Amino acid sequence: MLQLRVRKRLSETNGVGQLERSEVARAAFATLELPAKPSLLDLITAVERRYGKPLTLRQVPASSLGKGVTGQWQDTPTHGVIDYTAGSRVWQLHVILHELSHIILDHKSHTSAGFVEAGFFQSVGQRKGVSWMFRHAGKPSDHVECVAEDLAYVLADALRDSGADQAGPAERIFGL
Repeated sequence: MLQLRVRKRLSETNGVGQLERSEVARAAFATLELPAKPSLLDLITAVERRYGKPLTLRQVPASSLGKGVTGQWQDTPTHGVIDYTAGSRVWQLHVILHELSHIILDHKSHTSAGFVEAGFFQSVGQRKGVSWMFRHAGKPSDHVECVAEDLAYVLADALRDSGADQAGPAERIFGL
């Protein structure tokens, strides 16, 4: 249902403004039914419940995701996989939240990821400018990516506001 509202809003305009994307992101967040101060585990559990399958998160080498790609969600018949590249803890969290956002928003996963990961299409169309013809058919639009990015920020705000990432008493005593 949310996907239909998002798709309708995207089709109603020739480009989506920041305010409208933010409204879609906030509406999607509200559907998760998270506790008042959610942890990352609360968030992942809510996304798995909505998705109907368990999720596996894997840190992978940047070379396995393709040029410029820092994270990717793959849908399998039994579970979902979120791959993310190494980086600072904050960066990794943001990449994971962005991929979780695609699931929350009912976007399509990267089903051809196995072929891409194996480099199967690496040289297709490199010569004579025909690579466009062999592009990934499910390539997400900039609008889809922008809405997922906006939702990732909403999720990050909820986690930050929850205090779940703050140091506990022992960590404060020892300066950790």
